[in-house]
Amino acid sequence: VLQSGLVKLPSCLPCLVNLQVIDVTDNKLVEIPQSIAELTNLQKLIVMYNCLKEIPTAILYLPLLEQVEVLGNTKLVWPPIEICLLGIAEIKSFMHESLDRQMCRQNELKGAKPYGSSLFGSSKREIPTLREIITSYIIEHEMEFARDPFVPPLMRKQLTVVHELSQFHTPISKCSMCGMYFSSEPMFKLHVC
Repeated sequence: VLQSGLVKLPSCLPCLVNLQVIDVTDNKLVEIPQSIAELTNLQKLIVMYNCLKEIPTAILYLPLLEQVEVLGNTKLVWPPIEICLLGIAEIKSFMHESLDRQMCRQNELKGAKPYGSSLFGSSKREIPTLREIITSYIIEHEMEFARDPFVPPLMRKQLTVVHELSQFHTPISKCSMCGMYFSSEPMFKLHVC
């Protein structure tokens, strides 16, 4: 299907289980669906001169795939065009390594608290004051402090402020591999280093 203005591959494509070659050169494809993995007899995937940004990891499940041609996809970022030009073995190797790295990465900010000693007026001290320790303990253990007669008024006020700030806290994630920050855990899990 050459030069036909095709924007996406047909949804019935997975039904063509005996298909051996896909040549959609010079179209306007923006993605190759993951369902391509169902084409287990596919040997050649020619998607030159389209608008692809990435090649799906689904090609890892195509045992007979010998050739992937992506030349002319100027928006292609994953795998990098330099890798794609080296052939299918290099593309698959790159994908496996990338997926392995994604499995190893961690959120460096997981469990971080939305409050810190700066809220309590400490400057560059390394050792927290007793008030800071008690305040952190009360917040971390979600202890009832608002009506407790033994909590001094100033500490009660600080605890209220910290408690209110923690209610509106947006969790932030930071990747241990690439150092990027994310405003949600799902976005962190989906990103590619």
